[in-house]
Amino acid sequence: MELIAHGPPEGRPLLVLHGGPGETHHVLRPHLDALAADRADNRDAREGRGRRVVYYDQRREPVDHHAHVADVDRARRLLGPTSVDLLGFSWGALLAMLYALEHPEGVANMILVSPPPVHGAADAEVRARVELAMARPEVLALGNDPIARRIGAFLFDPSRVRVLHLVASDEAIGEAAYRGLAGFDLRSCLPSLRAIPTLVIHGEDDPIPTATARETAELLGGELVLLERCGHAPFVEAAESFVFAVNEFLSRSSR
Repeated sequence: MELIAHGPPEGRPLLVLHGGPGETHHVLRPHLDALAADRADNRDAREGRGRRVVYYDQRREPVDHHAHVADVDRARRLLGPTSVDLLGFSWGALLAMLYALEHPEGVANMILVSPPPVHGAADAEVRARVELAMARPEVLALGNDPIARRIGAFLFDPSRVRVLHLVASDEAIGEAAYRGLAGFDLRSCLPSLRAIPTLVIHGEDDPIPTATARETAELLGGELVLLERCGHAPFVEAAESFVFAVNEFLSRSSR
């Protein structure tokens, strides 16, 4: 496993879990690099060492969610013996919650960006909303590139897809990761994580309903930040507000 870090080498790590399953960390770069901070501009007061953003690529092979959770733990242990701040985007947000349920001692703070539903019953509504979004004229204007149109459907401004590093996802990878989660429902167990300070960030124009993000935040006893005129990728569509929200949260929760 290769860890890719941006920021001061001695900085407190923020371990990032990308979306997918089956994508790579490149979708998030350089956008999340803005969360790195040196001593001079860092607002994380706990250790005064700045912050480094740490990425890794999830497996590009069909494995179940247990293997992905084990990989998160391996990455966390490579960073040292202590707990880390964990940021998950989309599928990565679900993976962050699954990891925290198995290894709560490994997570100091948790940031969930555009999290998917935490129970399978909500999947049908999300699929229906994505189908409607795919028919938007702004999405159709992206042309015949199926990846651009699929990702663009999740954005408030589909043309912003051009600033994202698009990665073709292998459906078999996603199916394998979700196979063991068929019909899953985390609502009864997520309250056990309320000791972990949590921030949920959600774009109000994301095809994933705002009610989903609100439910996740309430179950975790966490904070919820809603961003206007923003879809599934707030680090692109509302970058300044996104960075401010993350920095403020980590500054307060890490003291």
